[in-house]
Amino acid sequence: MAKVYRILNYSGSPVAFRTREKGYLVSGGTMEEPSAILLDENELVEANYSSRVFKDGLLFPEKNDAEEVYTLLRIPDWQNILRDNEIEQIILHPTADGLRKLIAIDTVRGFERVWGILTMLRISFQDVPNQAYLTLNARHEELKKGIHKTEIVVSDMPKDIENASEELKAENAGLKDENAKLREELEKLRAAAAASAEPAEPKKTISKVRQESAAKKAKD
Repeated sequence: MAKVYRILNYSGSPVAFRTREKGYLVSGGTMEEPSAILLDENELVEANYSSRVFKDGLLFPEKNDAEEVYTLLRIPDWQNILRDNEIEQIILHPTADGLRKLIAIDTVRGFERVWGILTMLRISFQDVPNQAYLTLNARHEELKKGIHKTEIVVSDMPKDIENASEELKAENAGLKDENAKLREELEKLRAAAAASAEPAEPKKTISKVRQESAAKKAKD
């Protein structure tokens, strides 16, 4: 009996696809409450063969089943398939690596998801950085012209330099803390060594004790 998997739609838009025997429509959902549909192994393979709903990140298996499902569908690098909230974060807080991931999407349908999220952010008056808009708009124009492999070069951005600087500051702060702890331990060792080096009171010999005792009796 073929194993059945729960397939999720995190996007607000419905997703349609077909297998050899029937068509499916997965209603829109949210990141918190995705809509779901049950598909067995055969239906998954057929859906993946006839569409790009899994390759383009329109539908996802549950996280616990992800590796098993993507292996079944022979989709490599599935860890790089982005969810809507990840795309939104890249747009609102762009870095060179993030934008490179988005413009590397090489299908019109796959990039339409990015373009739709960008459009929704702009019409809802979200503060979309100019760098993100210009880069994604250029990629949108490329795909309209049939250019599937992007020719856009994204240079390192101030945000990347800022992030690197913050990482360096954090690393330096950690080193300072470690050095302070080492100095403290060193001072403790020095103090212990100095204490052990102090001359101890000489031990009294038996004859010395007898002499002191005799002298005391003579005084008495």
